[in-house]
Amino acid sequence: MAGLMVRKAVLGTVDFINGPGTPPLNSGSAQFSLVDGTSGVALGTSNFPGTKLADIYELQYSTYNSFGNNTVAPALQINIDYDLTDATTSWQGRLVFEPYYDNVIVDGTWQTWDALAGTGGKPARRLWVMRRLLSSIPSAVRAV
Repeated sequence: MAGLMVRKAVLGTVDFINGPGTPPLNSGSAQFSLVDGTSGVALGTSNFPGTKLADIYELQYSTYNSFGNNTVAPALQINIDYDLTDATTSWQGRLVFEPYYDNVIVDGTWQTWDALAGTGGKPARRLWVMRRLLSSIPSAVRAV
C-alpha cells in the first residue's frame, strides 16, 4: 500500500492489515474502524500531481464491508485544478464517486468499483460525465 497515508480521521482509525479473506490484489488492505455515523477517515496519496484526468483510462478500487450498514461504502475523491491556463495549481474542487448511489453494497464480500465506467452497467455519473466532457476539452482539468 505504498504511497498511501491517513489524511484525516474524525472518531475513527485506519490500520493496514492482511485480509479480510483474500483481497482482490491477494494481500493487504486498509481497515477503517468508525465509532458511529458521524465518524470518518480519509486515506490518500500525493503520487499523481499534474495528471490530466483525460489521461486516466482505468480507475478501480475494491471495498469490503464486514458487517453493519450495507448501504454505504468508501467513496473515491479526486482533488482537481479546473483551469490549466492560470498560475493556480492548488486545490480548486473535487470529483467524487460514491458506489452506494447506483449499486447494492453487500456485507461480507469484496466488491470492485469502476469509477469511470460505473459498476453493474450503471454509469458513475460524477466521473463518467467529466470523462465525456474531457473528450472535447482534454487539457482543461488535472489532478492536484
